[in-house]
Amino acid sequence: MQTTFERARAVVADVLSINPERIVPETQIIDELNPDSLEVVEIVIGLESEFDVSLDADQAELTTMRELVSRMEEKLALSQREIQY
Repeated sequence: MQTTFERARAVVADVLSINPERIVPETQIIDELNPDSLEVVEIVIGLESEFDVSLDADQAELTTMRELVSRMEEKLALSQREIQY
């Protein structure tokens, strides 16, 4: 089973057509990978689809992969809690 990081990395790498190995937790998504505005939207949509979550503007802000993965894990935990109630 893939980790949250591996799944998020695969989305980012696929959208940007780069080798996933180039992406590490400390990677600055905007500053180092230089996605254009359309690619940023595609990354957000890809993450929403991969993780079955909705991201608002604050959560969709792309910083480091570590921060992005942390947001995804928070959303997943929240979704699980909502399912239990």
